[in-house]
Amino acid sequence: MDWTDWAPTYHAILDDFGWDPDADADAARGLASLVPPAAGRAAWRHLATDLRRRPDAVVVGCGPVLERLRASDLPPGIVVAADGATLRLQELGVVPRVVVTDLDGDPDALRWAAEAGATMVVHAHGDNRERLGLAADWPVVAPSCQSPAPEGAQHVRNHGGFTDGDRAALLCEAMEVRRVRLVAFDLDATPSRYSHHYDPETKARKLAWAGRILSEAAARADAGGPTRFEQWVPA
Repeated sequence: MDWTDWAPTYHAILDDFGWDPDADADAARGLASLVPPAAGRAAWRHLATDLRRRPDAVVVGCGPVLERLRASDLPPGIVVAADGATLRLQELGVVPRVVVTDLDGDPDALRWAAEAGATMVVHAHGDNRERLGLAADWPVVAPSCQSPAPEGAQHVRNHGGFTDGDRAALLCEAMEVRRVRLVAFDLDATPSRYSHHYDPETKARKLAWAGRILSEAAARADAGGPTRFEQWVPA
């Protein structure tokens, strides 16, 4: 997913929600200044070591299944947490290898994952500029954005995606993981308590976009793309 592929979806999302692209760009610049370029590049290299062309990854979302998930339910693979799911994984004693977050998950759980060695893929957008400082002292931060990357800030990357969950899935696709199992991705249901506080009407629209983005990713797999996506439901 490069910018020319992602741009039409990005602009359609902006139009749908009435958001200002300048706010996203401002947040991306703020994150670029928060994470030194050398540290950001090193974080992306570290993430690539974990994910690049691996056979399996498990992306854990915040759907209602998450509330009854047990550690033994997780299928084999590198665990990638979508923001709020980090708290549930902490409760289960499962340290994710990667956390994809726009910083509205539980702050203590996010810090726990960062200090336990997870690569924190921190996402900047117009609505979270005031929260970016939460990641300032985390050991390994890979900065990301949904707008074009700031000029001269190649350490801030955009692999596509909108919500934490579909961004995590597209990140795995960008790293050419062969199979991604999606856990707690029941996007038509009310999210679990591990999802942040949200407006129900807006949340439903966001999840609809996530479903569309994941459907397009699945279509790329069917057309010969490197990554297969599977919904995983605990027994």
